[in-house]
Amino acid sequence: MKEQKDILFEAFFTDKKYNDLSEIDKLFHQAFIDDGGIMFKSEHDQLSLKANDIVSELSVFIKFYNIWFPQIENINIGVINSSKPLAKCISTNSLNVGLSAGLIIDLYKMYFAAFSTNNFWVGYGEDHKYHLKTSEFIENLDEILSTDGILLPNCTERTELASVLTNIALLFIIGHETTHAMDHQDLVDALENIMISKFGDNKNHESMVFKILELDADRFGFILSFRLAHHYYSDEYSDKMDGPTYLWLSSIALLYLYLKKSNKKIKHDLHSKHPNWSIRWGFIISYFRMYLDKTQDLFDDCYDIDFVQTLEERNEELNQFTEILEDRENESIIKNEYEVLLGLMHELNPFLRNK
Repeated sequence: MKEQKDILFEAFFTDKKYNDLSEIDKLFHQAFIDDGGIMFKSEHDQLSLKANDIVSELSVFIKFYNIWFPQIENINIGVINSSKPLAKCISTNSLNVGLSAGLIIDLYKMYFAAFSTNNFWVGYGEDHKYHLKTSEFIENLDEILSTDGILLPNCTERTELASVLTNIALLFIIGHETTHAMDHQDLVDALENIMISKFGDNKNHESMVFKILELDADRFGFILSFRLAHHYYSDEYSDKMDGPTYLWLSSIALLYLYLKKSNKKIKHDLHSKHPNWSIRWGFIISYFRMYLDKTQDLFDDCYDIDFVQTLEERNEELNQFTEILEDRENESIIKNEYEVLLGLMHELNPFLRNK
């Protein structure tokens, strides 16, 4: 079993000096202050090459970032030469996102292994040709990720869909990280005013501000990655499934499972800077519903029915991953915090960017 690794999701800000940067902003500002250089294809082993291939494929979809959000002028993605699961963003003349080879390969292995199990995307492709039970996959995820090999589905359709879910998850992370690299000050000021009016001068304000910023980053990660899920559905899968909802939900449920299992340091704490994982999942479901209500014109279709049916028909499949996000010991505290955070996000809606 491999040793637990720290996941460092960070955003960096610069005053745009450093000789006014460029040369791809000085190779992402020394690969985010020397966590490892930005990788070039000729230099590395087979898995590292695969990481670069995945990012090359993902970069094709970054063009949508500029189309959907024209206020973002330029965005670059690179692979950090590190086996740790890292995701970082630096705001210079561009938004530069670094995804480590370790993170990319972990997710690649995870989604391919998930599609090799018996109770994930049931009924899609030759799902009867599975390697292990889904419960065994969840229980042994650390070991699956630590092995050199990759568990491949015995079916081309399921293998292709595993790549799709990997890309959706990576675009979620890119959206999350780029949100952190933007100026939050207007959002923070509005939140502070709301908090003071509601709760008075409270020492928990700072932790609540950080949690709101995490939820806002998840919110934009959702918007960006759901648009990619919709793109895949419209272009490749509209004749094979009823809508894009489960493409997106199944990808993010597994991503949250990975993040929780890989970073046990982020536990529930009243003064923690991160919301509990069950809060993050609950928020995403709630925001998903609201987003579909107000974006019917955007997708030239209404996916409300697809959303409701997915939650009903795929509930068992999703629950096997999301129930691990729950913290039974702090259930009542987490429920109260969820209601407070959700209420604050509703009040902050006028200040949220990239809607």
